[in-house]
Amino acid sequence: MSVKFKSIDFGPDAPMFVAMRASCTPHETCWDSHMSLPAHQAKIVLEIEWKWGGVKTEVILSAITFQATLRIGFAKFVDRWPGFGSINVCFTKRPEIDFDLQPLGDNFPDTPFVTVMLIDIIRNGIGGSMVWPKQIVVDFLGPAPTPDDDIEGVLGVTVVRAKDLTSGSSILGAS
Repeated sequence: MSVKFKSIDFGPDAPMFVAMRASCTPHETCWDSHMSLPAHQAKIVLEIEWKWGGVKTEVILSAITFQATLRIGFAKFVDRWPGFGSINVCFTKRPEIDFDLQPLGDNFPDTPFVTVMLIDIIRNGIGGSMVWPKQIVVDFLGPAPTPDDDIEGVLGVTVVRAKDLTSGSSILGAS
């Protein structure tokens, strides 16, 4: 079975961060934040392709409640702005996910066996895919510049405001 996201809308509800903790090692600085997302007006549409005959159906998740401790790690420290070269994102433990599952359409009527199986697949798929040590790593700085690199360019400067300046002609003499 394969699952693809067709659309994701978490609605107008913002996540709430209720607890935070910082920790560090010589190679990474971490920020753990317990968050809660009460997405009561959420609508996520998944397309499920079943192994049996390639049948496709859509599943709609709504009224999602999500609680987890999110870890954001800053790593690959460098001596230039912003001071780190990658960001790592994961959950410290399996998130708690609750949602409403809307009917599967004509191919699969609302049967308890299929509904329970889908809920389990969705919870385990989302919950287990990003639990530490599994993480999403985003490298955003390239290699550090070396003295051999040819760094050339034009620096453009725009004067926004100047006040009480001495005329250049009075300093240098009129030409």
